[in-house]
Amino acid sequence: MLGATFLVVVIVVVVVVVAVDLNKCGEGELDVSIVSSSGDPVSSEVRLIEAGRLEVVYSPEEAGIHFAEVMFNDEPVTGEYWL
Repeated sequence: MLGATFLVVVIVVVVVVVAVDLNKCGEGELDVSIVSSSGDPVSSEVRLIEAGRLEVVYSPEEAGIHFAEVMFNDEPVTGEYWL
């Protein structure tokens, strides 16, 4: 898996949900780090949708570009795993 940092442009403050399918990856831990455009960390929650499918939920507190890094077992999660 190559590349894992992506950006999300937030125009209106809403709840953002991103789903990930890790069925091909085996067991492990999903780590998520989200940072606002001002550099402040944004808290997030990882929820199980069903076996092997997870969603990352966060509520931005400011408008602007947010950067998210998603790792699974210390490996970047690439676009092919996003739902």
